[in-house]
Amino acid sequence: MAEIGWLSLFGAALGGGVSVKLLDIAHQEARHFFSRSSRRQDYVEKCINPLLRAADEVVGKIHSVAKEDFRTFYHIESDGTGQYNSDFINLLFLITKFWAALEEIRRENDLGSVHKNPKGQKIQKFINCLESRRVRIIDRISQRAVSEIASESQSNERETVSFITFVRMLENDAEAKRWIGPLYEFLTRLRHTKERQRILVYVAIIHSMIDEIDPKHKVTKSRSSYSNKLSKKSRDALKYRVFRHYLPFISNPEKYIGPPRGRPYAVEWRAGLWPPQGGRHIRWATLISSTLKKIVGRR
Repeated sequence: MAEIGWLSLFGAALGGGVSVKLLDIAHQEARHFFSRSSRRQDYVEKCINPLLRAADEVVGKIHSVAKEDFRTFYHIESDGTGQYNSDFINLLFLITKFWAALEEIRRENDLGSVHKNPKGQKIQKFINCLESRRVRIIDRISQRAVSEIASESQSNERETVSFITFVRMLENDAEAKRWIGPLYEFLTRLRHTKERQRILVYVAIIHSMIDEIDPKHKVTKSRSSYSNKLSKKSRDALKYRVFRHYLPFISNPEKYIGPPRGRPYAVEWRAGLWPPQGGRHIRWATLISSTLKKIVGRR
């Protein structure tokens, strides 16, 4: 009985030691796994902030030039003279910088990190929308080429080139000029209504991304929309294709679409008082009734 007792104790001690060692190994592996995951998620967040800042600069610039209906772009041709126009070259650089930030998010998505981050998941949906055939302003291959030209490797990370370096590339680098050419040419056509509406829709989507990803605007600025500059076709595209199909999670799409033109209470809508409440229903009904009487009277 004594021998059996000693053997049992020895076996229990041996088994306990092995169990403790296995638990220790499992604990260390778990720590390494979560540590790597945490570092990767921190890097995703690190990529998102530059994207938001770049997006905010694009939206701010478009807001500025849209107020004047892009008049500073009216006399720019595609022969290279645009680089001497400050508004033109600035917008060209800011869009290029924004695309470079998008490309960095795409690389992280290829590594499987972005889809694990809630913000990253939404940004991927915005990317899909911005690169869709009826939304993008140039083809995807040219866009990715521009983003690669605009970024350079620095200590195992990629950073956007400076404004001076970008301008120097436009002046001296034939390959850079070739790939930037489609975006350059598109911006020279902003004197035309079609191109203006395309970029207004494109940047309205970027604006909605900023408000969705940074709702408290810790990294970006809070801005009103320029919905009064959108045509009916553009508003319909945002309402029925963009915010209904690609981005149904946007809680306030009306901010970017605006009220229907020619409808009453447009001013109240902008002030957040539309649809009418309380006593306004009576005025609303009276207005509709009088309008219908006029229509019937004309017939």
